[in-house]
Amino acid sequence: MLLAIVPSARVSDRIGRKPVIYASCLVGSAGLVITALAPSIPVALVGAALFGASAGTFLAVDWALITDIIPRANSGRYMGLSNVATGSSTVFAVMTGGLTLDLFNNLFGLGTGPRAAYLLGAVYYLVAIVLLRPVVEPDRRSASQEPSAVAV
Repeated sequence: MLLAIVPSARVSDRIGRKPVIYASCLVGSAGLVITALAPSIPVALVGAALFGASAGTFLAVDWALITDIIPRANSGRYMGLSNVATGSSTVFAVMTGGLTLDLFNNLFGLGTGPRAAYLLGAVYYLVAIVLLRPVVEPDRRSASQEPSAVAV
């Protein structure tokens, strides 16, 4: 996670927040699929590293996107809502992942549950991509212009 934070933030300053978050979701999803299907621990560690890089990227860029799109007068309320959404995602993931784990272990034998839960996590990343699409990101070029450089 730590290795991904600074480079991700810098890239998002140049190309925009949403493309970096989309890439983060794809990398995280790939990491979870690799981990779920890994035939050995070293392969699973590669998937875990991708997942960690994705998490670091998301942490670096999601709050930057939020601060770019929320009205300044209501920033406390929107940041609070974002914090509730981020915090409740863990509860949702544990709830659905736990149910998936138990269901697959009971239906297909011990050991299949964790793999199914990782695959469910990969699907959640893809859902996140779809849900991010309607968010309108401000133009990075106009936000970086000096006030004196703007024509009156």
